[in-house]
Order: sequence, then C-alpha cells, then structure tokens
Amino acid sequence: MFGISYTWGGAIGDGNLGISLKIVSDDEKDKVIGVAGVTYYPWAPVEKFGADLSAGYLFDKFALTGGYDFLQSDWIISGGYVNTKDESSDPAPASVTPPPTGGTDGPT
Repeated sequence: MFGISYTWGGAIGDGNLGISLKIVSDDEKDKVIGVAGVTYYPWAPVEKFGADLSAGYLFDKFALTGGYDFLQSDWIISGGYVNTKDESSDPAPASVTPPPTGGTDGPT
C-alpha cells in the first residue's frame, strides 16, 4: 500500500501527516487485512519516521487502516492505493477435450 497516514499526537502532542509504504496481508478486494508499514513524517518536529502494525479493510484499489505507530508512540490511521487482484484476470479453467468416439475398438 502506498498512501498517507495521520497520527493524533502521542508523546509529542500534535498530530502528524505522513507518507506511508505498507505491506498488506491479502490482495483480494472486499476483505479485512492485516498491515505492517513505515511512514515518513516530513513536518514532525522530532521523530521523522514511524513503524506501525494495523488492521483495515481492502476496497477495490484502496485500503483504509487503523493501528499503532511504535516509533511515534501514537494511534495511526492510513489510506492509500493497493494493487488489488482483479477477478477478470484470473485464468480461465482449462478445457478438457474428450477422446474421439466411434470407429473401431482397436487395431484389426
């Protein structure tokens, strides 16, 4: 997942907006997911990086998550792009051609 994150303030006292990169547990849309990620907070006054564990919901090409950022010591919400699996890209089932019928039962 590539997106944005927001923390409420934690030990610092002010919320921070950041840019996140996260690994999601599944790529099928309309599923609950587990997430682990890192975030860069360019406007944070002290700690510029974060690392979180979250849970959320995967929509079509988009995820919303909520969890805890251990480096920021704060709760985090995130949203962003996820390359979800498209049902139409699943391979079609293989067709089986039956053996020819009729004719002889063997060599004569």
